[in-house]
Amino acid sequence: MTRFAIKACLQFALFCLLGACSQAIAAPFTGGNILVSTAGRLLEYTRGGILVQEILVPYPETSYLGTRTVAGVVVDNEGKAHVGNYLRGGNSYLSTYDPTTASWEHLPDPSPYLSSDIDGHLAQFEDYVFANGYKYDVGQGAVLGPVPVSSYALPGPYFTLGVGLDSNLYSAGYDTVKVTNPSDFSFVREVNLDQSYQLISGVDAAADGTVFVVDYLSGRIQKYSSAGIFLGQLLIGTNAISLEIDDQGTILIGLTDGRVGITDTSLGSWSTISTSAPYASDTFPAFIVPEPSGHELAGIAIAAIFFFGVCRKQVGSNMPDR
Repeated sequence: MTRFAIKACLQFALFCLLGACSQAIAAPFTGGNILVSTAGRLLEYTRGGILVQEILVPYPETSYLGTRTVAGVVVDNEGKAHVGNYLRGGNSYLSTYDPTTASWEHLPDPSPYLSSDIDGHLAQFEDYVFANGYKYDVGQGAVLGPVPVSSYALPGPYFTLGVGLDSNLYSAGYDTVKVTNPSDFSFVREVNLDQSYQLISGVDAAADGTVFVVDYLSGRIQKYSSAGIFLGQLLIGTNAISLEIDDQGTILIGLTDGRVGITDTSLGSWSTISTSAPYASDTFPAFIVPEPSGHELAGIAIAAIFFFGVCRKQVGSNMPDR
């Protein structure tokens, strides 16, 4: 093989490797960053509080009466963002943003409670997104995904939902957290909280089943064992409306003053990110799934092995015998 042919082979291999990487490079959301739903927009921030990008959330109806707001948000394993798109006194939707095409899809919310609600939480499990809003002591969730829309009723007056790192669905009310299987909603366990709450506005769980809840009025974040034993608390002293944990132990807290709270599972201290949202705006933060995913890395590795292997074989076949 000539030197020119060897160079062409290597260039072709590099071209194919770049093609294998393009799927991950094209996604505008950066893994490890934070996506915040607030004031009709999605805001992506680094964990250090630097704004990366801003995306307006459209409401699918051209004319409407009432106050429109966005609420809970989740980012799935494909890099799509799902956000609660609510109209107080009107119709509500689960709106999905695909960053690879910069396009939106809107699924109507079948729940009558969410139609006139103030806000709501989202949780994700596999291909399903769970939507939950609260209105007084009535809570109902909706499964919205790539299957026909169906609704389910959670037992009891629960205000907020979360899918824990243990893959269980957590629903919380005044002083109780009910744990169910998100696939068939079968009962797993119930955690009775030994503290007094005005309103639990956020719930999540670590991989070992440790439960974290936040109280709306006092902003108390509290930690309980899977059996309901009180393990500690952190008082942040401001209204809190959501809570989410990642597998590194970081906790995000949605606040009502345009900021996002950050702490960890030790509940030792906390800090904030000031968003570009107007003051007194509710914030619903979520973790962005790290990129590239395992199958993308596998594709890159296979491409490297195959094409460099071909080049090596071709080069070796033209080497003189010793």
